[in-house]
Amino acid sequence: MLKKIYVLIFLVLMFSLAKAQLAKQKEDWFVIGYGQGYKYFNKDMFGKNFGGAYFFNNYKNFYKRAGIDITYNPNLRRTLNNINFGFGKQVKSKYITFNINAGPSFYWGKLNSNQTLITLGLSAQSGIYYNLLPDLAIGIEGFTNANFIQSTHGFRICVMGMQPVR
Repeated sequence: MLKKIYVLIFLVLMFSLAKAQLAKQKEDWFVIGYGQGYKYFNKDMFGKNFGGAYFFNNYKNFYKRAGIDITYNPNLRRTLNNINFGFGKQVKSKYITFNINAGPSFYWGKLNSNQTLITLGLSAQSGIYYNLLPDLAIGIEGFTNANFIQSTHGFRICVMGMQPVR
C-alpha cells in the first residue's frame, strides 16, 4: 500500500511538471496504440493493452488530453478500463515529436476475485514519435494507470495523426 502511495505522489509531481506546452502548435491530434500492460504488485492487472486519446490544443501554452485505456487478459477474462483526462506539453521538431501528460482517471473492471471495482486514480503517458508525414507519425508510448485497488503500466506502439485547427 505504501508503494502505491509513492507511485501516486510521483504521478502528482509529474502532473504538476506537465502544465505548459513548449511549442505553440495550432493543431489538435489523436493517438491510438496497442501494446502490453504489466502489473505493479501481485493483485494488479496485466495483459494486452489498447489505448487511444484526443489532444485539444487551446493556444494557452498547454494542451488537454481525453483518452481511454483498456488492459485485458483473455486467459482470465479480466479487464481494467480507464477513462482519463490530463494536461501536458509537447515538443515538436521536423522529425521527432515528444509529449508528456498526466491527470485524473476513472477506473472500472474486475478484481481477481471476480468482484467489480470502481475507483479514481491517476494516469500518465509519455510518447516519442517519428514524423513520417507532416500530419502522420508512428512511435512508442509509455503509460501508467495508478490507483489504490488495481493498477497497470506498460508500453504500446502508436500511430499519431494531427488535425490543423483553423
